[in-house]
Amino acid sequence: MKDSLGEEIEYKEHLVAFIDFLGFKEKIRQYDKQKAEEEIYLLQRIFQSLSYSWETKHKNMLQTYRSLDMKYFSDCACIATPFHQNDFDIMKEELAWMQYSFTRSGKLIRGAISHGRHFHNKWIIFSKGLLNAIDLEKKTKFPRIAIDESTILEHEYHSFDYIVLDSTLQEEKTFFIDYLEMVSFGEYEDFSLINEFVKHKNIIENGLREYKNDKEEILRKYEWLGAYHNFKVCSFNGACDKDDLKKFALIDFRFPPHNFIAGVELWKQICSARKLNRKNVITH
Repeated sequence: MKDSLGEEIEYKEHLVAFIDFLGFKEKIRQYDKQKAEEEIYLLQRIFQSLSYSWETKHKNMLQTYRSLDMKYFSDCACIATPFHQNDFDIMKEELAWMQYSFTRSGKLIRGAISHGRHFHNKWIIFSKGLLNAIDLEKKTKFPRIAIDESTILEHEYHSFDYIVLDSTLQEEKTFFIDYLEMVSFGEYEDFSLINEFVKHKNIIENGLREYKNDKEEILRKYEWLGAYHNFKVCSFNGACDKDDLKKFALIDFRFPPHNFIAGVELWKQICSARKLNRKNVITH
């Protein structure tokens, strides 16, 4: 179907991510002109880098290109690309890099990635996929980008990099983007494993101090972030000596208040879920 200008209207399956910048709404209201322009510059730089990286990886890895649409509005963002098996891995990595970049600058984000029919142009976004992602984001209490389990099951040939499962509460188990995996992969030559974890640890400790006696809801977010941080530190235990480990672990933080699963154990759980899903499809 075409619109009045002759442009095609295609309402088709997309991967869609919804991102919420935590606490940013109040900051926007308080910023003066100079500070606002500095924030706009940072946002543009990160989203432009995301777009460039997406295009480069498609050309180098897939010898093709599928569009990545990004819309930032107020304190939220929508990121979408046509649904394709290979793009799920790239989307996970790009979202990990984006969250890592914002967290390093002291900005916590929360979001979700799902799939569904989606249409966008320069005027409108009309999207069941976006609504699915927003619904999942609303259920996500902590600063993480949740991944719709049905999206994982739909993409059978993806890797398990950049995925962690928080199974602390069985009825609320959540797959989410493992953004600290960016540090372990060392994709940028100037990254130092220890220094990057120290920066991340300092951001969490500052938040724990700031909200220790105030705003319990925000404090819980930093406590969860501390649990995730320590989980990643422990996963790198073999790569660092004990003195180094003390530098970037939250030693005084109670660990582990959450049951995180990654790697081989995560692969086993997803394979089991896929078998159950196929049986349900066959029987129904």
